Amino acid sequence: MLGVSIDSGQSDINNLIGRVDSQGRFLDLGSLSSSFEVLRRCNPALTVKLNTVVNRLNWKDDLSSVVGLIQPKKWKILRALPVIDQSTNVTDDQFRAFVDRHSAYRSIAVVEDNQDMQESYIMFDPQGRFFQNSPCSAGYQYSQPILEVGAEKAFEQVSFNPERFLSRYSKEAGGAA
Repeated sequence: MLGVSIDSGQSDINNLIGRVDSQGRFLDLGSLSSSFEVLRRCNPALTVKLNTVVNRLNWKDDLSSVVGLIQPKKWKILRALPVIDQSTNVTDDQFRAFVDRHSAYRSIAVVEDNQDMQESYIMFDPQGRFFQNSPCSAGYQYSQPILEVGAEKAFEQVSFNPERFLSRYSKEAGGAA
């Protein structure tokens, strides 16, 4: 499976979100579509997953043309998590409007709201620490560095909900289980 994250089909919005490279260029969707055609010819078993984080800058977007170009088997629509501040937040109505606008893709869409994501991902940062987006605090919860204390002890230092993690992989959620 090849995953690609696209939050908007508009270069100005991608720039504001930060979905650009160090030269300020954003992913050219036409080139990406051509690349996927080549990849699918080389590997007919390849499946594509599209990830979109809905936030205050892109919640009005219509990504139908993006979905048409990429033709993903699965589209994860994630609501931006408030981490440090509320600057990227969308209201419940705004998030629902985005999801409803794309109801034609219900068969491939997997929608994750904030409570679905909290304590359900296993993540580590460039400093080699596990970290977690916890509902109880502003910002992230970090472990001690894995190389200093070992993976087991470091993992015990962050909250993790295995049931929530596994629920993403059920057939109903678009997973392979």
